[in-house]
Amino acid sequence: MNQQSNRKKDILTAALSCFTDMGIAATSIDDIRLKSGASIGSIYHHFSNKEGLATALFREGLEGYRQGLIDVLSEAQSGEVLVKGAVDFHVEWALAHPDKVRFMLYAKREMSVLADDAVVREETGDFLSRVKALFTPFIIKGEIRQFPKELYIPLLSGPSQELIRIWLSHPKVIDLKGMKPYLAEAAWNALRPSS
Repeated sequence: MNQQSNRKKDILTAALSCFTDMGIAATSIDDIRLKSGASIGSIYHHFSNKEGLATALFREGLEGYRQGLIDVLSEAQSGEVLVKGAVDFHVEWALAHPDKVRFMLYAKREMSVLADDAVVREETGDFLSRVKALFTPFIIKGEIRQFPKELYIPLLSGPSQELIRIWLSHPKVIDLKGMKPYLAEAAWNALRPSS
């Protein structure tokens, strides 16, 4: 990684920390500068403004999550393994990246608009198409029910996502890792072929 990439990564890491501690609206560019050790000029060189920085952080999180999920789905040998593996990945990713997940869940609500919202929408459409393509062989074999492509992610991750939201507020009360088998079974019940 070159010095420019390292500086950009440092700024994103500092921004995530500031956004987590203070919220997006309350965080200033100067807060990020102090936390990252970068100059104001360097921050503006990489990101047009605070909203651009938040958007870059949001897109980086989405990209990391989505690529990891695609990798898991690509390795599945059966419909059940695909569904349960996706839920396992979703929960483990949240456990490994709680600040990033918290930021991603609440960024759109706290920010008036994501600067690259059109890009995020386009990337989301591409991602959903990739997910549907990975589901298709199992749908054809009759191992997974056929739905519109927009439904697979909510059916896979809906219960997990809701529990993750609660867990982020009460991490000592909820054993998120221990809930994985139940969440996986719920997703499988939603997607398995009807008898």
